Amino acid sequence: MASRTLGRAAAACAVTAALTAGTALPAAQAHPRHDRKHYGYVKVCQYVRYADDDEDYRGKYSVKDERSYEDFYLSEDYRCHQVRVRSGWVTVRVLYTPDDTRFYGDRYRKIHVDRGEYETVRFTYRADDGY
Repeated sequence: MASRTLGRAAAACAVTAALTAGTALPAAQAHPRHDRKHYGYVKVCQYVRYADDDEDYRGKYSVKDERSYEDFYLSEDYRCHQVRVRSGWVTVRVLYTPDDTRFYGDRYRKIHVDRGEYETVRFTYRADDGY
């Protein structure tokens, strides 16, 4: 009689463990990954006022979100660059200013980008005439 009760108890424990493991797995898979949908875009542009046609005005910029960063160059041929970033606070910095220019504004800007949102950051320079 004792072995029959012990067998039933063992079977009940096995069934409970199987049900717990079986229901835990689909519940874990029911939540989508948050990394795929939480992105926005930052467009960085440089504008040189009174630009000389012979100059390239090449500047280097950096865009950094909470997990990654990207460095890139902008010039007269490529005035804007768009970067995909995670939603949240994003830092945009000027690493190198174009030669023969005067910079107007802040070299460091922090903006908030929401999911699916497009933000534009514009850096303005004035061509230095050498005087």
